[in-house]
Formats: sequence, C-alpha cells, structure tokens
Amino acid sequence: KKNIYLLFLTIIVVVVFAGSTNFDFVNIDDKTLIYENPLVTDSSIPYSQCFQQFLYSVYYKPLVFLSWKAEYELFGSSASHFHVINWLLHLCNTILLFFIGMRLFRRLYPDERTVVFSSFLLALLFSINPLRLESVAWATEPKDVLFSFLFLPSWLLYIKYIQTSRYLLVVIGGLLYFFSGLSKSMGLPLLGILFLTDYWFKRDFKLKLITEKLPY
Repeated sequence: KKNIYLLFLTIIVVVVFAGSTNFDFVNIDDKTLIYENPLVTDSSIPYSQCFQQFLYSVYYKPLVFLSWKAEYELFGSSASHFHVINWLLHLCNTILLFFIGMRLFRRLYPDERTVVFSSFLLALLFSINPLRLESVAWATEPKDVLFSFLFLPSWLLYIKYIQTSRYLLVVIGGLLYFFSGLSKSMGLPLLGILFLTDYWFKRDFKLKLITEKLPY
C-alpha cells in the first residue's frame, strides 16, 4: 500500500507540475536575480561570492544563489532546467512529508492502514495546494522548495531521534537546519516545531529537552 501511495503522489506531482519545464523566465525578478545577474552568469566569479550577496539583509539566501550559479554553469542559460529542479525538489518534499506523517499519525491511530492513508492525504494536499504553484513554477522561487528540502529531513531526523535516542541524528539535523536557514529565513521556526514535536510525543519537560537541541 505504501509504495502504491508513493507512486500515486509521484504521478500527481509530475502531471501537475512537470509542464512548467517548458515555461520561460518572467520579467519579475528573473532578469535581475538570474539571467542578467553576473554572480550567476559569470563563471569567473567564485562561488564564495554567493555568501556575500545581500549580506546582513533579510534577502540573504546564499544557497539559492549558489544553486543558480551551479545550474547555469552546468546546464546553460535555458529556463527549463531551473523549472525542472524546482518541481523535482517539490516532489522530494512531498515524499518527505509523507514519511513525517507516517511517524506522527502513529501517535493517533493504532491501525497502520489508517496511518498510511492519513499520511497520503497530508502529502497529497500539500503537493497540489495552490500556494505551492508560485514556489514551483517561478524560476526565482526555489528558495521555498530548497529550504523545505532541508527543513523537512531535519525535522524527520529529530522525530527518529525521539524514537531511537541516536544523538547523531540530532547533529545531522542541526546541520540541515543551518543550511535551511541559508536558503530562506522561513526555515528558522523549525526550532519551535521541535518543541511542539516533543509535546506531540508526550515527552516530559526537562532540561534535557533544551540541551539536546544545542546542535540546532
């Protein structure tokens, strides 16, 4: 059943978003930030400069510029590959949310079939939510799908840590959290979500709940 649901989610995302592969750039930030941005298009500019763009600004998203620069140098100036990577990241995020749902819903439902189906519905509603359209179909918007691609596995690793007590998972999760914040500031609230996750799993509030999160 689980594999069938994963296959169905994959088909849904491909059917809904793969058509964006043929989209062109639009005259809303794409020109300034991507195809006429020397940081992205000039191969003589080192990748380290991506970490200087908008430094100390709310627009500081170095991993996004890093990904654009790498894409431009590897695949060229066509808009298509920027869109392909966006919807592929969205597909990965949909699948990650499915597995997060599996671990969360087991706290609610004793029946595994109900757990799997509820997780499928969660991931499905996320995958086709109209709010995802801009993030996936606009070349300038990979910051949403990119930060989520780091945010969600970090959260999943923390849930696994609660269930297994393997602290290495927290360390790796903290590193992913760091990179998520370098993609978009919306990644930062994950720390609060970790405490809500503790509450969800009915963990006793102790000093350990704070100290164990030091990697974050």
